[in-house]
Amino acid sequence: MILYFCGIHNSHPQKYLQLHNELSKNCDVLSLIDGGKWGLSEEKILKYRGDKFPLENVKVVDPGTAFQVIHQAGQALKNASFNPVCVMSSNYRKGHVENADVNCARSAGFATVQISEMANEFYYAGADYSSVLSKKFESIYTHKNYGNSKMLYSNCLLWDVVDPGESMQLSREEFCLKYGLDPSLPVFVWGPDAIQCQHQEAQEVYKEVCKIPNVILKLHPNEVRRHKAERFGGKWSYELFTDRKVPVLDPLDTHWAFTYMDALINYQSTLSMEVPMYNKPTIYVNTNSENNLLFNEEAKRAHFSEYDFEWVGSSCEANQIVEYVKDPKNYQVDAVQYEEYRKKYLHEPAVPAYKLLSQQILDIL
Repeated sequence: MILYFCGIHNSHPQKYLQLHNELSKNCDVLSLIDGGKWGLSEEKILKYRGDKFPLENVKVVDPGTAFQVIHQAGQALKNASFNPVCVMSSNYRKGHVENADVNCARSAGFATVQISEMANEFYYAGADYSSVLSKKFESIYTHKNYGNSKMLYSNCLLWDVVDPGESMQLSREEFCLKYGLDPSLPVFVWGPDAIQCQHQEAQEVYKEVCKIPNVILKLHPNEVRRHKAERFGGKWSYELFTDRKVPVLDPLDTHWAFTYMDALINYQSTLSMEVPMYNKPTIYVNTNSENNLLFNEEAKRAHFSEYDFEWVGSSCEANQIVEYVKDPKNYQVDAVQYEEYRKKYLHEPAVPAYKLLSQQILDIL
């Protein structure tokens, strides 16, 4: 089996590695990870090496090398008594590999699977199987095209709560020390949208949220990749939209940020769909604004057949946020709300996606 990821989410490398580990219990697996703009460098992947992630048969490659390996593997497995499988991403395709990886794998004789790493982004490239979160999400995102592929319902790989391993451990005190946060105070994570989506109101919200004591900034993955940074003269959002010095999260520490935070603060971002898996609330800002691209009428028409965006937590206006977070009662919620959220949106809420997806892939094999 080959796992080829033409890109990976830079906040969650360990979740791809966990899928590799799970599949390796039952078959030979080779994982190929793109090392360019949409992937992760070999240097960063190697940070995970340890007993949990030995990184055997995990390679960082460019697309040309990946296609060559897939072709050669297909030739070697031509007369195999099983169905060789190639698992690929559903994202990071536009202006990159487009459909080339799926075409390569199919022509080499592999059964092809595209997995849905995020709730609302699936770019079908011709695979035999399409893995999505659940029938609930399939019913919401009816504008998505899955061709004639067979559907798999597998939860969300990037929503799994996966410890990054012994080489990446951080206690709460170590995390706070690393980022200059006060461990005796509540910790807040600010998750803004991509920099190119920062219209005037978004910039004003950004400035207000950064006034909160003990807040850490989690940049949008595309900003980390410097995607469309030229529109802002190559500057970072925190250089433009706040006059305070705010600590910036290393994406590789996202697991610990979600683990130790008291709440996520969001505007115009779907990050709040993920943190209920960590049993953490979201404070959503300016949900009633016509400028909020996630909640306004244009968003409802463009993205949903039944507009059903939910999060676990509360909301307030940007000019209230500094006072709002001073009282934990404003944003803390009953633990049962997280369980209800998981039951509503996940195919099998009690099973991690990497286990569910692994079994489905093995059934194809």
